[in-house]
Amino acid sequence: MNLETISNNRQLLHDIRSPLAVLTVLMQELNSVPDEMRDLLSTAVNRINEIINEQQTLIRKTVIPEIVKSVVKEKRYEYKTKPIQIECHIEPEVYLTPVRINVSDFKRILSNLINNSVEAMDGNGNMTVSIFSRTDDPTSQRSDDLDKLTLEHRGVGATAQLISIEITDTGQGIPPEVLPKLMNKGATFGKEKGQGLGLYHAKKCIEGWGGKISICSEEGKGTRVEMVLI
Repeated sequence: MNLETISNNRQLLHDIRSPLAVLTVLMQELNSVPDEMRDLLSTAVNRINEIINEQQTLIRKTVIPEIVKSVVKEKRYEYKTKPIQIECHIEPEVYLTPVRINVSDFKRILSNLINNSVEAMDGNGNMTVSIFSRTDDPTSQRSDDLDKLTLEHRGVGATAQLISIEITDTGQGIPPEVLPKLMNKGATFGKEKGQGLGLYHAKKCIEGWGGKISICSEEGKGTRVEMVLI
């Protein structure tokens, strides 16, 4: 789902509210309708309102530093018995820049990426979660962060404020022949029982928010995963 689809869905949800309001008023005036039928109609209208409210709160603009710090804190406790250093660096500007996410999915994605790094380090090494702001020009030739169309859907001009979250580790790295396939559904690496759904889910969610995720890795040196959010 791209940002144009999200925008269209929001407009649709907004438009539905008007006829629902009319139905709600009419229900109060349907004296000739049996109570049981009126209750069923009221239940149906309430359920539609619940669905609208749920959809409107799934993806919202959120400032993420405290969310990231809470996940990192949980992971430090989870892996406190392992000789692993988990650092977290956040630029001050990030506290002023909200991004479009589903909070629950974002937490799950970040937690999974940290788990991947820990497993890649085989219980020993250093990992850093860094968050910083960046301003990209969609008219330039660079297309590794967000394409011009996505930024236009966001309703911005020549530049856009983005937030980058990087997870780097000193693990074993990923073979170059595996790397391009890693975010495909069912693809996995280094996990005996892995089903290849974690990175696939991350890519699907982040692109649905209008962002991008990329992985750079070198065998024997480590891996860097970057999420770019808007």
